[in-house]
Amino acid sequence: MNIIISINTIWNISNFRMNLIKELQYNGHNIIAIGPKDKYVDELEAIGVKCYNIKLKSQGTNPIIDLKLII
Repeated sequence: MNIIISINTIWNISNFRMNLIKELQYNGHNIIAIGPKDKYVDELEAIGVKCYNIKLKSQGTNPIIDLKLII
């Protein structure tokens, strides 16, 4: 099964969800990380996580920009 983890920074996924990712992979799942590209992408890709870059402002509160991101 493919499991997507999306958050406002890849750093957050790397630092706070690494144990979850490894456990899910151990159980046969493919992990996909979605967030703004940063230096932690390489760390996740090294363990087999597919990373997708999206232009997301971590401090953004504009609903129109958020809607454009969804579309």
